[in-house]
Amino acid sequence: GEACSIFAGPFTVTHHKSTLLIAGMFSFMNAGSGSNQSNHMYKLGPIHQGVLERGSKTSSDSYILWPSRIGPFSLIMGRHVTHSDTTNLPFSYLIEEKGTTYLAPGVNLRSVGTIRDVQKWPVRDKRKDTEKLDCINFNLLSPYTMQKVIKGLQLLKNLQYSSGELSDLYSYHSTKIRNRALMKGVKYYNIALTKFLGNSIITKLKEIKKGDGEDVIHSALMPCS
Repeated sequence: GEACSIFAGPFTVTHHKSTLLIAGMFSFMNAGSGSNQSNHMYKLGPIHQGVLERGSKTSSDSYILWPSRIGPFSLIMGRHVTHSDTTNLPFSYLIEEKGTTYLAPGVNLRSVGTIRDVQKWPVRDKRKDTEKLDCINFNLLSPYTMQKVIKGLQLLKNLQYSSGELSDLYSYHSTKIRNRALMKGVKYYNIALTKFLGNSIITKLKEIKKGDGEDVIHSALMPCS
């Protein structure tokens, strides 16, 4: 493929000659065949840039008109020309239907492909030195993505409150969210948040021994710098 003026973070890959990545920032990203972007708005030269946050994927023949910013672990399908900003709605599908960008928040959390990606990245890390200078976090659920999930939950609830629970369609940053998709997004984000917090508590309690008192448990659960 072709790449020009991009910041390619770890594990930014494409396996296709027809892929174009231009004027964007990517990481843990898999670009499909025929994926491309444009940054000139038909002016005299390049004037815009975009960000596909970590873990994003593009389907075959997808297109994005910069400037746009796509949240972590999102899947982009179709042609998107409305300058979407979904940075606080991670794990989403962006699907184009008749020129309109539809957003399905959180749905990528249930995808086995997402889990497979997270498992294969550490295996592809071929660094041999015991002291790895690059700070690479392979985790799917991390403080970074969970902060986005918390903001996404609040955002979806605010949309529901402002437009009404019975609305068929919600508008957000040049995208459309169907009622059913919004409800599922709230459900998936709550599951992800519960999973992350549960794992974090279990990790902190691993050193607790049978018979330890409440003081020891409270101490183990205290925030650490």
